[in-house]
Amino acid sequence: MRRTSLLVAVLCCGWCFTDASAFGLRDRIRDRVGVQDDAASPLAESRHDPEQVAPGSRYITLSQPDGERRYLLHVPSNAGTTPLPLIVALHGFGSNPAQQEALSGFSALAEEQRFIVAYPYGEGRKPKWQFMGHDDKDEQFIRAVVADVAQRAPVDRRRVYATGISNGAQMTARLACVAP
Repeated sequence: MRRTSLLVAVLCCGWCFTDASAFGLRDRIRDRVGVQDDAASPLAESRHDPEQVAPGSRYITLSQPDGERRYLLHVPSNAGTTPLPLIVALHGFGSNPAQQEALSGFSALAEEQRFIVAYPYGEGRKPKWQFMGHDDKDEQFIRAVVADVAQRAPVDRRRVYATGISNGAQMTARLACVAP
């Protein structure tokens, strides 16, 4: 999650997603996420269950101390067993994971570039992220999402990134500080 500072600054400052700007963001992510075969490192290992690595997008429910929370997981069809980068893509205020998946285009890009994408679901009637103050339940949920994905799919833990739009970018900024 260390390499998010440029994206965080751009998204937090009110930069607007247009087709052209989203394409530029995809290019920058494509360059940064480049696939490496460095599975010998202990950091690269994730203990995943090969039975749970079904390709495509599907919702996963996690039990959390304050109740159940969900996230949308996209595993590329060519995932294999080599550890892959993971992008955690956070939706904006009032949005949801399916909208973030469509807006970002990350799932289609993941198929092309071989990486995994998790789209966590914020809380509330109008879903949002609590990024300020001492309430760390969203931070803990996102950490749990990363751990859960690593149980389900081959994740390279040295290449876990976070990005978001609007309120999701604000949460990404918090993650850059507390979960580098």
